[in-house]
Amino acid sequence: MNIDLNDPIKKLVEVIAKGTGRLWEPYHIKRMADAKAHEIKIIASAVCETNLPTIYKNGQITIKNKTESEILMQAKERENFVLIRQEENLNSILLQTAKEIKMKRASAYRMMIG
Repeated sequence: MNIDLNDPIKKLVEVIAKGTGRLWEPYHIKRMADAKAHEIKIIASAVCETNLPTIYKNGQITIKNKTESEILMQAKERENFVLIRQEENLNSILLQTAKEIKMKRASAYRMMIG
């Protein structure tokens, strides 16, 4: 008597695989959601660090190009910042020089009268 066990074994493997898949599915969904959340955090951090106007939509990142007037305004702000720093440095040098001149005059005056 020859009994073919291929079909019942095949059916058993399919049923076990389907049951295992159903057990695994919720865990897999959670892992995928965690991975997506981690991806979004990394992208958000990178976008914040760039200081560029960016759009994140449907998994795509778009960086908005600045207009010519925006670039000109940014250049003027940078130029004004440099000029302010130069003025601050010049004022600091002038104040220090004035203090040194005052001290030298006082020292010279003491030598003359003393």
